Amino acid sequence: MKRQTFVRFVLLFIILVAGMLAYVWEQVTVTSLKKEIDALYLQKQKLIEEKRHLQTQIARLSGASRVKKIASEKLGMFPPDAPPEELLVELRE
Repeated sequence: MKRQTFVRFVLLFIILVAGMLAYVWEQVTVTSLKKEIDALYLQKQKLIEEKRHLQTQIARLSGASRVKKIASEKLGMFPPDAPPEELLVELRE
């Protein structure tokens, strides 16, 4: 009877220790995942801000007045005085 009680006590102890280890492992995993989520959230916010900044730059750099100024000053291009009189269109089949 004594041996059977001791075996039950040891089994109960092993089950409790295993349960505690599983709980600690779960908490460590959850904490690690929370840190990773926080880091990814910060990265997402930085990327959103960078996207906003790049969209602003695109809008500024592709403005019609800027393009016209570069075309005339650097490339020597000017709008024609009159529209073309004849426009030829070649169709290829």
